[in-house]
Amino acid sequence: MPRIKQGKLRVKSFPDLPEVENLKRELKQSRGIVNFEVDVPNRLLRFTYNLDVNTLSQIEKLVEQYGIRLDHSFPQNLKRQLVRFTEQNEWENARRRKVICSGQPDSIAKTVSNPRGAEK
Repeated sequence: MPRIKQGKLRVKSFPDLPEVENLKRELKQSRGIVNFEVDVPNRLLRFTYNLDVNTLSQIEKLVEQYGIRLDHSFPQNLKRQLVRFTEQNEWENARRRKVICSGQPDSIAKTVSNPRGAEK
């Protein structure tokens, strides 16, 4: 099952319009990018991507290759780091084998059945 994510990058400056159009065309043809929008007045890039195929870091690198300078202010960097951390955890969790616990550990079962520890 694909893990679809929505991303948003604040941009410091855009290059010429042809470069932006080339980026949009490449990203729309790219596997894993579902949607990509450029909001020039608000200086934003909005996109939807499949985490199984792309990560935010990969999209950032591609965007910067086309001359789009991202906003590297403290709040924007913090937001991107949080997304990267979350993506890393999702990747690791997806690779792990799923373990289903069929029962409760003994200590929890005793506490639940005898919550005050009173003798019967």
